[in-house]
Amino acid sequence: MVNLKTGTLLAPTLAALALIGSIAAADANATAPADLPSKVEIISIRTGASPHNYTLDDRNRNAIADLAAHAGTPDTTKPTPADLGMTSEWLKQNAEAAFRETRDPSLFPNPSPRLHDAFVDAFEDPSMVQNWLATRNGNTRQAANDDFARMTVVISWPDGRTLRATSSAPAVAQIPWLVSPSTGETYRADIGKAVYELLKLGTANLHGFSNRSLVSTYAHWIWWQQDSRRKFGTIAAEDTLGQQLAPLRALYSINSMAVGPSLFDDAYDRNSLDVRMRDSSLPANGWIAMTAWMTDGGRVGDLNEAIAASQRYEKFAYNIPWIQQFLKDHADWNAYLRVVQNRSVSQLFENGFLLNVGKCAGPSLAAKVRQVILQAALFQMEGPANDYAMVVALPDGTLLVSDSHGPLFDQLLADKEKSGLILVRCGS
Repeated sequence: MVNLKTGTLLAPTLAALALIGSIAAADANATAPADLPSKVEIISIRTGASPHNYTLDDRNRNAIADLAAHAGTPDTTKPTPADLGMTSEWLKQNAEAAFRETRDPSLFPNPSPRLHDAFVDAFEDPSMVQNWLATRNGNTRQAANDDFARMTVVISWPDGRTLRATSSAPAVAQIPWLVSPSTGETYRADIGKAVYELLKLGTANLHGFSNRSLVSTYAHWIWWQQDSRRKFGTIAAEDTLGQQLAPLRALYSINSMAVGPSLFDDAYDRNSLDVRMRDSSLPANGWIAMTAWMTDGGRVGDLNEAIAASQRYEKFAYNIPWIQQFLKDHADWNAYLRVVQNRSVSQLFENGFLLNVGKCAGPSLAAKVRQVILQAALFQMEGPANDYAMVVALPDGTLLVSDSHGPLFDQLLADKEKSGLILVRCGS
């Protein structure tokens, strides 16, 4: 130290040395943060096919530090819509654009004011936003582990340590993240924000992070959410067909309708009326899923023919003792008796079905089925957790299972002597 009067050097005190040391250490920590990653690799189908690599430098130091900190911090608190900016005001501001830009013209070619208002009401409904966010919060764990994950972030340290964060959710709602090896599943939305800040420093396509992408992601979910889709489809069918539906309404209670290309068509580009309906004679979980062809002029070709077929197959199929007992014992399952214009087993389904019967159950059964296929009834059985079965009932009550998924039908088919079911699917 220096004597201010004489200018001579004085021996430094221990306290002064300690002060100098602490200042130096603080300055060193400010310019060289400890334990920073040396590299980040971001792989995302949303931002381009090639990985985005970031090596630590002065320009990206803060972004990399934030990303490492957030990815290494567990967080089981599920975010709210407001955390994503989806406030009531945001919903009102974006509802019109959402309807205009995301409506599928093949399903809703001439949208009526009723359809517009129903969509806007759903888009602005706070409970609908909560349900959408719940699907982001709770149903992406498995998807985050598959090969189609939308984003994977690999954080590497100089000593060889790595942290891998994967999310299959859209960029705008990138939760949850699956972080390994330590953090596990986390709902820390700041990971996605840190990824965005890092990507901004490069040449990545950031459309997936935009407000427009958030609007589109949420709006498409509304169009395809089961309850709203049925409501929108019913409105469109009523607007299109009007009084043509009167014979149907006189006989059945209608659950939902849709007009457009049918999944059960013998030609997928053929327009039809699809209806899920029931009458008072059916069990509470028994339904008829009817498809009636439409003409090029936007009319139902022969609705009376489809109604007559529905009544004919219903009388036979729902009186099969096994079907009655199954629906009684399994209230969480629904049975949909398929009717396609004037038959239950459509030509499209028949082709693959007969092939499988001959290949997997033998030529004698295949010959029997071929003789009675027009009288056979096709049930689409739907259970909890995406369990299902496709069951064909022959006129003599023989039940053939062409496809199934889930433990219940696995058990029934394993004990076929007791259940009476015949599996006609073989191989994977």
